[in-house]
Amino acid sequence: MEVHHHPHAPHGEKKTFKEYFLEFLMIFLAVTMGFLSESIREHFHERRQEKEYISSLVGDLRSDTAKINHYIPVLRSAYMGLDTLVTQCYLPSNKMDTRKMYYSYHHYCRQWYDLKLYDKTLVQLKSSGNMRLISGKAVDSLALLDDRMEYFNDRLAYFLASQSQAIEEGLNFFDYAAYTKANTDSTGNLDIMGEQGFLTLSYRPSLLKYDPASLRHFAGNIGLFRNQTLLMIQLMQGKISELTESITFFKDTYHLNE
Repeated sequence: MEVHHHPHAPHGEKKTFKEYFLEFLMIFLAVTMGFLSESIREHFHERRQEKEYISSLVGDLRSDTAKINHYIPVLRSAYMGLDTLVTQCYLPSNKMDTRKMYYSYHHYCRQWYDLKLYDKTLVQLKSSGNMRLISGKAVDSLALLDDRMEYFNDRLAYFLASQSQAIEEGLNFFDYAAYTKANTDSTGNLDIMGEQGFLTLSYRPSLLKYDPASLRHFAGNIGLFRNQTLLMIQLMQGKISELTESITFFKDTYHLNE
């Protein structure tokens, strides 16, 4: 006698709804946990990046502080030296000490003042779009720092413009040949940093021209440069306090070690 099987009969037991649900739940949890794990990993990576950026920024601020501390006494000396140059411009030709004039012009007017503050980290944060990594109160502090840096460099532009004006007008009076003669040593080598040589001369080098009206005009531009020098000194003194506060804030906020 043949046995006939139903064509739709299962070879095993059918899965219940509960089993299907548990499989779905396990897959869902696995995907969710993977997503959460990746999110947590990304979070810690970004926080580490944030701290690295801030640590680099603090290094920039310390470099700025060191630069300002170096240049404040340099500008104070220039401020006094420029006053000497202004005074000399108003004297009769027979009473002018052109040694002092040449020295002041070359040593203070033509001096290279590297005063611009370069915060590489702040620039990098903005240009790379990574400002989003900065969180909490640090965001506002960075914005304020950026504004203050921009203001400082804007004021610096006025200072450098007044310096350029003084340099350009001084070319009407100061002979480069006198400069090379005063700063050439006994072996015939020119010391391009040797402006001090003017103060050791036994003679008074000649000006390219002596014109009282032109010299007074020149003195006016030197006076403007001198005033800008004083303003830069005052600005830099205030900048030290700002930078010190910023360094302390970021160190405390991000628990940075020395």
